[in-house]
Amino acid sequence: MPFFKSCLLQLDEKDISCRKLRTTLFECPNDTDFLAKLIAVRAAFDNILSQDTIFEWTKKTGELTGARLLCALGAEHAEFVYSYNILIEKAKELSNSEMLTPDQMDLKSELKEHGISCENFYDLVLDYILVDAFELLSNPPNSILNVTQNRWLSDYFKKTTLDSTIWTILLAKRKLLGSASAGFFGHYYSLVGTFIGPLAWAFFGTDVNSQRLVQRIRDTLQAFLKDLFSFHQTCGKNPHSNIENLELFPEDSVSSLGEDDSTVILSKNDSAPITREETVKPVAFTRGMRYQTLPELSRDVYSSLIDCSCQINSILTEEMSRLGNSFPKDLSEIVDPPELEWIVPTSSLSSLAKNSYDHDGFSDAIQ
Repeated sequence: MPFFKSCLLQLDEKDISCRKLRTTLFECPNDTDFLAKLIAVRAAFDNILSQDTIFEWTKKTGELTGARLLCALGAEHAEFVYSYNILIEKAKELSNSEMLTPDQMDLKSELKEHGISCENFYDLVLDYILVDAFELLSNPPNSILNVTQNRWLSDYFKKTTLDSTIWTILLAKRKLLGSASAGFFGHYYSLVGTFIGPLAWAFFGTDVNSQRLVQRIRDTLQAFLKDLFSFHQTCGKNPHSNIENLELFPEDSVSSLGEDDSTVILSKNDSAPITREETVKPVAFTRGMRYQTLPELSRDVYSSLIDCSCQINSILTEEMSRLGNSFPKDLSEIVDPPELEWIVPTSSLSSLAKNSYDHDGFSDAIQ
């Protein structure tokens, strides 16, 4: 696997920064394996999202999926759509910029202060937003559980208390931003405020339909993330070649994201123990990534992203139908994924990926 080996060479020559080690969570054999795959996955996402049509598809798909989830949970979605698009535009300021403006430099500094040293789809969206959100919901404070699990309290009181607690936490976090409250994380907390309440109540409330919905989505996202960090198991064909023939996961397949206690990573040798709790057998997704070359990995990552999107929206539609409901017209749009272009100029990749060209064999691996 020339591309993966070139990523391993980078680990020998310099430290690779990431916010948290996800070695155990993604079921990698060791930290070195995780960090090498992280380098490769970052390069693949840079490759994929440098294509404008795919960036717009990803943006629109994320917007529709989030809005459909809120709709399925009986919540309003207009504020989510508004805050989502503002945050995306804020993040887009850093893309394809050779010379950074003062505002862009401030944004990079703001991200670095929160442990995000690489402005990549994995680091910003998958790791910081999705994984952290589900970890928080999987391991809530005891004060919240004491209220939501109290059988003597009414659902109204539980939900009101939960909403109040969430708003107090978000308000405190915004105050800590100080003069940077109008920056990326100010917009991020605004976005979180539009969905964390309904999502938390779905996890901790008494509605079994909502619980089943969010647990199935959590399973799908976790399976997708594990898939990104797994080697392709040879079975005679590309495991991502049948995107159109998707099947839903069994609704009773529930797995926990578990707890990741690792801290900011500045060295490949730093690690922290991660405890993991599983109550039900995890769901299977696809059959891993081909780390032979960057084009092959990019194709598999993109196909897996499409798989995940289709799975989640199928789950949302199925759960809505189960209740005899359907999505409103503005959320019924079907957005077809564009084709991935293979040859991507070096300038469109992140600095981390571009630096990889200095290694012998890396240029061959990306062809």
